[in-house]
Amino acid sequence: MNEPTIYPIIFVAAGIFLLAEVVVFLVYRFHKKRGIDCVSLIANAGAGGCLLFAAWLATMHASPVFLCLAVSGAFLCHAIDQTMRWNA
Repeated sequence: MNEPTIYPIIFVAAGIFLLAEVVVFLVYRFHKKRGIDCVSLIANAGAGGCLLFAAWLATMHASPVFLCLAVSGAFLCHAIDQTMRWNA
């Protein structure tokens, strides 16, 4: 089966953008002493990274077990974020 080669480029670009976004928000937080809470930001980025990884696994026709693990990681990151927000 011929798979398009554009998929890896999209996921690498999205991953780089996600990492750059986290760095910019963290620098802003430490420079201005306000902004998004660090734990919340990292938890959201972790969830986004897990979902991005799950999408990549789906395009690569990976095992459903690995796909479920990636989605479960996103759920765990979202649960951590929600817990931190409720306790704030």
